[in-house]
Amino acid sequence: MNLMLAPMVDLTHPAFRELVAYYGGCSLFFTEMVNVRYIAYNNPLKDPYLVPAKRDRPLVVQLVGREMEEFRIAISKLEGLDYISGYNLNLGCTKGKFQKFGWGASLLKEPDVVKEILKVMVEASSLPVSVKMRTPPEHDLDGLLLFLRIFEECGVDFVVLHPRSPEDGFRRKARWEEIAFAVKRSSLKIVANGDVFSPEDVKGLMDMGVHGVMVGRAALIRPWFFRNVCDPDFEPPVHEPIELVSKYITKYLPKNWWEKRFLSFCYWYFQNFSEALYLLRRLNRAKGFNGKVEEALKVVEGLRPRKYPVYPFLSPC
Repeated sequence: MNLMLAPMVDLTHPAFRELVAYYGGCSLFFTEMVNVRYIAYNNPLKDPYLVPAKRDRPLVVQLVGREMEEFRIAISKLEGLDYISGYNLNLGCTKGKFQKFGWGASLLKEPDVVKEILKVMVEASSLPVSVKMRTPPEHDLDGLLLFLRIFEECGVDFVVLHPRSPEDGFRRKARWEEIAFAVKRSSLKIVANGDVFSPEDVKGLMDMGVHGVMVGRAALIRPWFFRNVCDPDFEPPVHEPIELVSKYITKYLPKNWWEKRFLSFCYWYFQNFSEALYLLRRLNRAKGFNGKVEEALKVVEGLRPRKYPVYPFLSPC
């Protein structure tokens, strides 16, 4: 079964990927979204977003941008890094600043530009190239088919489809029927993404004939999610993920990131517990990185994670 950890900005950094790997890992890891412009004009070895963990393999680099030459230069620099197993084009990010620059989901309005980007990526790369996309604006299924044909023509290895349109954000439920539509009408390998909150959701999507399933928010809440797909009774001690991720944060991330990334981890991990908001308020009063780690360990003592499905219930941070 192909199970993938979704790329999520400020969340799926190497420390978190190492935590997921500790609990058994998944079939494919992704870096956070990386700007090709930065790679093209800087040393990728000094980019903290490209730092690998020890066990997050195979690892795909997700790229965002729109300038063909920047993609070409960036991939030529990344080709020498032996821990990279492929490249993924971001056609799904809806954050405002990325829309302003015409990156991410905004490229779903420009199929000709996407086609040229993918041609450059495939030509420059010796590794597989994939795409992560939302459904085109207004759930245009004819537009979806157009993109799938472009991907086939360009030699894309697989497509991760998140069946929400850019204007949906996360406000509306993912339309899994659009995943089934793509599977039936394309010869491409389709990976399902969106609203996967339990092992049963994974199995339901696999029954549609998808090539694999990508999991995002549920894995943030429960880093051992992938293990539960095959081992539903596994549940680590509640303090263990906190201890491990804090150790990995100090090992893999710049010091000025430690406190913020740890708080982001706890925002999601605490949603295992109905008392999440109270726990976060206590955590926010603690001083410094070490103080927050100590407080996080105190507040979860004696708690038990809720049962699947693990729907997020706090407003986005």
